[in-house]
Amino acid sequence: MLLCLCFLVSLVACTTEETRVAELAVSRYSLAFPVGGGITSVTVSSANSWTATTDASWLTLAQGTTDENNFATLTVTAEANYETASVRESEIIIASAVSETVVSVLQEPMSDDFDLYYDSAACNLDSEGGAFIVRVSGPSDWTAALSEAVDGWEMTTDTDAGTVTVTASANYDSAKGATLTVSSETGESGEIVLTQGSHADNAYFKYIGNWNVYADKWYYNSEYYDAGTYDSCSITEYSYPACQLDLNDFSLTGAQLGEFEYDPETGTIAFPMGYVCGYVFMSGYYWYIYIVCINLDDSSFQAGNDIIGTLSSDGQSIELSGFTEGYTTLGYVGYNTYYYYFSLMTTATYPIYPITFTRADDASASQLSVGMPVTNGLKIHPVDIDNLPEGVPARFPADFKGTFRLSEQL
Repeated sequence: MLLCLCFLVSLVACTTEETRVAELAVSRYSLAFPVGGGITSVTVSSANSWTATTDASWLTLAQGTTDENNFATLTVTAEANYETASVRESEIIIASAVSETVVSVLQEPMSDDFDLYYDSAACNLDSEGGAFIVRVSGPSDWTAALSEAVDGWEMTTDTDAGTVTVTASANYDSAKGATLTVSSETGESGEIVLTQGSHADNAYFKYIGNWNVYADKWYYNSEYYDAGTYDSCSITEYSYPACQLDLNDFSLTGAQLGEFEYDPETGTIAFPMGYVCGYVFMSGYYWYIYIVCINLDDSSFQAGNDIIGTLSSDGQSIELSGFTEGYTTLGYVGYNTYYYYFSLMTTATYPIYPITFTRADDASASQLSVGMPVTNGLKIHPVDIDNLPEGVPARFPADFKGTFRLSEQL
């Protein structure tokens, strides 16, 4: 009898444990961050939907998409811990409808000994101006100095707060730099090399301007054309230092691909496919215009991916890449919001990969001798991304594919 009872208890315990793991499991139950903060992740497995919460204002949580095996990534970002003299502690609660688990979080404070804390990436001050801050730990008796006076730079110290700040104005001259030295009364010291590039060398601004569009092959009004420069557009600044740009009038007058990204690390730009670029009102219907990669062979299009633009070393051309097999035509589809179908914008001029933007003195390209226009008469109206009608997405999701009608073209 006792043997049977033990077996039953063991069976119940195993079943309960297996159910708990199946319902909610995490790859890590504790996280530790350095004083400067950072980013890490936790893999969450759950057959049910779940949420992650924390009371810590210095933590940011980002929940990823759950895959077909019920795994998802929780990204955890910690701010720097320069304001507290002790270890910071908190918890992340991950909970589903049937269970929850706790992940503990610790972050170390600054040392009691002399040391310098700073973001190494910030040592290269922005060409458009900015500030570099270094925090000094340990005794408050220390001094700071720049190796030389730099035009447009100003250094301030705050021994009570333990900070040294170097502020730089916009640099329209050549690149500049100096060494910042912080020394303690006890003879300890640290050196930091600071630099600032020039406005002329900032690749973000080299993308701005008027561009002609060259392609080895073109499509217009149901016809194919040979290589040439038959379109033009402009790239304008949207937001800096957020590094966002606008693409204007590409293939369609009034079309605007807004707020696309420049990556300072790679020096490239990314055109998001499937992004709404405007709307037209024709034949009693609203059509929302999306930039996409088109397969002209099977009347389909691809969205959700990025087309990458790479600036040449002389700044005179942009090579486009990132096209997938079959979807090598860059153009637009119109989305009918009444009947919910797509139509090809055949009044646009469509370049077919390989595609190159070449620097232009103005925004007018040459014309085909057969009469294909550089821009057409169809006026695209701007959209308010934050106030789109219900059922009209600002951008189609990743790996989205659709088909368009050729029988009803705009």
